[in-house]
Amino acid sequence: MDANRRPTRQLIQSFQLINGLSNESIDWLIQELEPISLEAGTALTQENMTNRELYLIESGEMSVQKRTPDGKTETVVKLQGPTVIGEMSCLLGRSSVATVSAQTIVTGWKLDTRLLRQAPAKLYLRERLLERILKLVSTRLGATNQRVLKLLSAHTNNNQLSIQDIDQFAETWKAGLAFNDDFEDLDESWSFD
Repeated sequence: MDANRRPTRQLIQSFQLINGLSNESIDWLIQELEPISLEAGTALTQENMTNRELYLIESGEMSVQKRTPDGKTETVVKLQGPTVIGEMSCLLGRSSVATVSAQTIVTGWKLDTRLLRQAPAKLYLRERLLERILKLVSTRLGATNQRVLKLLSAHTNNNQLSIQDIDQFAETWKAGLAFNDDFEDLDESWSFD
């Protein structure tokens, strides 16, 4: 991928996270986005790696993998571009709860969310992106809850739920339940002091 490749306004608006922002906000974002290109098998993020970047994946397939307590790696979900990755890590400024790896050639862009402090105040870009990221996190947590409920109901029929299943549920839910009640743990990129 060309290191100077910039997305068009139309392309960047295809991401639900961006769609509906003002043209000025989109133009500012386009200038700050850095292109990424990954070969199959390359990790975009690593479990326990601190990440403050939001990834807008244009094309390709990625797998989200989690290490189990016994050291094995399990695929939790597969994602297909266009999609957004890294919303929880950049929101909280914490380490990733999973590894995200390219399964095919993956192209897209990354945004260091700390740069949002440099956006013109009149754009209210941080506020608007924060609202959208929280909606995305909420939607993904809801989908995860549905998967957990389906798995639980499958195990309820035979009354067998393994310790490994419980550990997997706990790890999956950690990301969605990680906020302090007062939101003091938000990354400094999102504070408005």
